[in-house]
Amino acid sequence: MRVAIVHNLKPGGARRRLTAQARYLRHELLEVTLSTGAPISDHAIVVPIRLRAERASRALRPPLRYLDLRSVVEAWRQAGRAVAEFRPDVIFANPCRIAGTPPMLRSATAPTVAYCDEPMRALYEPEAKRRANPATRGIYGPIHVAQRWLDRSSLAAARLVGTNSSYTASRIQETYGRAARLVPCGVEPVFTPGQGALPLHVLSVGSLIPSKGHDLAIEAAGASGLDWPVVIVAPSANPQEEARLHAVAGSRGVQLDIRIGVTDGELRDTYRSAFATLYLAEREPFGLASLEAQACGSPAVVAAEGGLPETILEDTTGWATTRSPGPVAECLNRLMDPGVRQPMVEAAPEWASGHSWRKSAELLDDLLEEAAS
Repeated sequence: MRVAIVHNLKPGGARRRLTAQARYLRHELLEVTLSTGAPISDHAIVVPIRLRAERASRALRPPLRYLDLRSVVEAWRQAGRAVAEFRPDVIFANPCRIAGTPPMLRSATAPTVAYCDEPMRALYEPEAKRRANPATRGIYGPIHVAQRWLDRSSLAAARLVGTNSSYTASRIQETYGRAARLVPCGVEPVFTPGQGALPLHVLSVGSLIPSKGHDLAIEAAGASGLDWPVVIVAPSANPQEEARLHAVAGSRGVQLDIRIGVTDGELRDTYRSAFATLYLAEREPFGLASLEAQACGSPAVVAAEGGLPETILEDTTGWATTRSPGPVAECLNRLMDPGVRQPMVEAAPEWASGHSWRKSAELLDDLLEEAAS
């Protein structure tokens, strides 16, 4: 079967998910991405696109964002032509970080399976509207209407929809009125437990943005009274957020180490030596780092919202708790009892082993075969 994979994903959890799933698809594959994304293969077709607003002064951004959206739509038209030349049996569509669902689906000549990691928060969540600058809300209102129309009409064109968790499936139903099939994430084979690894730090993993909850991890470590440094691992740098997190750590008397772009082997060793891995993201759709941590024998403390509770075995491999430093600190203090932490260290890898990328790809393959037929 000929499968065209399309996306516009930067390094991060969604791209890691796509890379792993594609590795196990036993079909003839064509990858097409925009130049604002990061290819997952050496033979990808990269459609050039230039976005102007991100580098422009604040005064010039509003009109340039409208031009950028037009450029994105045109780039996806070019991507659609490249896909059509491949003559795929099915298209596996992954998110566009600007348009949501790739607009090329509306004119695709082959059946499509769309994978939605989560509906775009900036377009659909009330919190995003409340956080928006009142001075620019009216200026950007029409472009958000256009983006929502593009996203919804494109997803409506997909024959089948896949997603990562029951939580996200419910969000897709609420947002688009579409049922989504579960294709959960897995764990890379490199993530395995170490033998007798001593805990060295408290760990938090994720992009350097406020919604990931790294500041809560720092505050919880400080509130626990335990003398553990906090290590944050992120896929890419963000100097402004790094400065903010260092300021939080300084005010709490916590030693902070931020590591950028580590290899999977380095990340594995960091998981193995973690006293606990804290994943306190705001309404995270699934939480790949939680599974990876448990696969390496690290107890996981996650936020009790979004899809994160689905990634742990409550009271056996970790806990889901309120996104607040106090309750998280209580979890850290409970782990100081060897009779509590050691059973979690032993149970976590077995629980995580039930989540493999091979199984994820098999479930995805079922969707692709069904759509193609």
